[in-house]
Amino acid sequence: MNNIAAQPKNLGLIFLLLGFGIFFSACGSGDKPPIKTVETESAQRAIDGYESKPTDEAKVKVEQAFNELDGEIKELEVRVEKVTGDTRAEANKKLSDLKARKNELRMDFTEAKFKALADDIKNSVR
Repeated sequence: MNNIAAQPKNLGLIFLLLGFGIFFSACGSGDKPPIKTVETESAQRAIDGYESKPTDEAKVKVEQAFNELDGEIKELEVRVEKVTGDTRAEANKKLSDLKARKNELRMDFTEAKFKALADDIKNSVR
C-alpha cells in the first residue's frame, strides 16, 4: 500500500525534472558557433566528464574550470579598459561572446546536474 501512495509523488518529481530538461534544451544559442578558448574548452571537457560520471570529484573539476574561465573574463575586462576605438569595440565583442559562452556552459552543467538527479530518482524508484 505504501508503494502506491509514494508513486504519484515520485512521478510528479520525474515530470518536474523532465520539464526542466525541456526548458534547458530550448535555451540553445542558435546557429552561432561558440567562442573557443583554452578555458572554455577545459570547462566543456569537465562538464562532459561530469555527464559521463556525475561524482563529487567531477563536480569540483567543473567548478575549478569555471573559476579559470572567470579569471580569463576578468583579464579581458582589464584589457578592454586599456584600449580605445576599434580595438576596444573588438575587445568588447570578444568579452561579450566569452560571457555568453560561459552562460551556455553554466546551463549545460545545470542540465547535467538535473539529469544526474533524475537518474538517481529513477534508480531509487526501481
